[in-house]
Amino acid sequence: MDISLLEFKSDTAYFVREFFRKNGYLEADTPCFSEFIIPESSIEIFRTEQSALQTKQYFLVPSPEVHIKKLLAACERSIFALSHCFRAGENSGRIHSPEFTMLEYYTVGADYKDSIKITEAFFSFLVDSLKDNPLLDKTAANIFTQPFLQLTMDEAFTRYAGFPLTKAQSHDALLEQVRKLRLNTTSEVERYSYQDLYELVLVSCVEPQLPKNRIVALTDYPAVSETLSTRKLQNCMPVTERWEIYLNGVELANCYTELTDGSEVNSFFAHETQKRKQNGMQPLNVPADFAQTCAEMPKCSGVALGFERLLMLLSGQTSIGRFI
Repeated sequence: MDISLLEFKSDTAYFVREFFRKNGYLEADTPCFSEFIIPESSIEIFRTEQSALQTKQYFLVPSPEVHIKKLLAACERSIFALSHCFRAGENSGRIHSPEFTMLEYYTVGADYKDSIKITEAFFSFLVDSLKDNPLLDKTAANIFTQPFLQLTMDEAFTRYAGFPLTKAQSHDALLEQVRKLRLNTTSEVERYSYQDLYELVLVSCVEPQLPKNRIVALTDYPAVSETLSTRKLQNCMPVTERWEIYLNGVELANCYTELTDGSEVNSFFAHETQKRKQNGMQPLNVPADFAQTCAEMPKCSGVALGFERLLMLLSGQTSIGRFI
């Protein structure tokens, strides 16, 4: 690694800690190994080899979430962590790596909309703190100090796909829109699930047209997939209290108003475990008490941000590999 990039990474990590400590967050140093993993059908996990002396199966964590939520339930304080994370299904590339650093911060008493303001303030603090660093890209510095462009997913579909999601809540209605857009003209598309059709439009029409050189927050995702986020009705459509931010085609962070209903957490676990089984993915040891842990958490919002992606964008680099 270029020594100047190593210094930039070190300085940025220092200022990350300074921001959250100044704002009353407790830093958590979470383990890289865990006997228990939150099941997610979109993430494959590294499993450790068992020896004759090892009676338990351990996994490399894809996120510190499984550990942080126990701390949240126990101490009811806002918490952040810079953690090494591992995902077996991600090959090394421009914005992916099987090992990477995740910044997660959970704010007690906040919801997902509050976390947009917190993240905007955090980015502005980083830019101001790094202003004398020659590796801070001037264009990026200007972008990261501007308020996010916020669009609900319904607004984004209306603007970039030509139809509101509120008018395509059934499988047949959304399939009709996919056909109009000529995203898939084969008969195979009829077998797509609603979630498959939604993601096809999102990836093909919405994401490629998001404004450049502006951080865009897509909010209020349709409740088409199981997540550990709170749900609500918006314009007669079930949505999750969630956002993701994008900059120049890079997904930088993901946020939820965290789910604290134990029965819904158990439903999520059952759904994702079954889906992993159907997809031929390796079985995981699921934390039996996690639903109770979530039920004991205070109201909070959690953000997961790819640290190397942040470094790449702030410094104007083209790959996270320069920082790993």
